[in-house]
Amino acid sequence: MAILSLMAAASAWVLTGPLGTIAAVVLGFVALKQIKQRDEGGRELVIMALVAAGVSVVLGTLLLISGIAMLSSL
Repeated sequence: MAILSLMAAASAWVLTGPLGTIAAVVLGFVALKQIKQRDEGGRELVIMALVAAGVSVVLGTLLLISGIAMLSSL
């Protein structure tokens, strides 16, 4: 589950955009819960995926705001 979350976060940068980000966050929190319950490894991968998804959200929001600002100045 941790690897799937990381793959979804990585694909959000290139292919899927917001859908990949949503998938990465959902899979990440599910993976964290499983890792805690089963005392497994992979917590670092999940944290990397959640950070990448967070950065994707911030960059997407900044791009959206700058696009709106550019269009309103026309």
